[in-house]
Amino acid sequence: MMLLERVRTRLSVDGREATLASVAQALRHEGVVVGDLAALELVQALRDDLVGAGPLQALLDDPDVTDVIVNGPHEVCVDRGHGLELTPVLLLPSMLAFAMALDFMRFSLRSRSGAHS
Repeated sequence: MMLLERVRTRLSVDGREATLASVAQALRHEGVVVGDLAALELVQALRDDLVGAGPLQALLDDPDVTDVIVNGPHEVCVDRGHGLELTPVLLLPSMLAFAMALDFMRFSLRSRSGAHS
């Protein structure tokens, strides 16, 4: 199990929000020492995962990105108006299922509104 998953599980079991203090405590419990920047990045990743779209959140928040296309766990592309670009984003199987659900919801909303893709 990856460190991010172990910390997420620990916070979930303890019923704690992903704050710098709670993540630092979970990391100590895991026997992992990281610097402040790495801890802050982990807090952001956990927040994106718990209340956002996980590793896709940064792409969805980018105002230049018009489309996010997920073709598999190792193939996440974006369109910034110049054609598709492969991103370094890697998805765990659970996030792949989430991405597929988002795409299905988008398709359903378009179908209901009468819009055509």
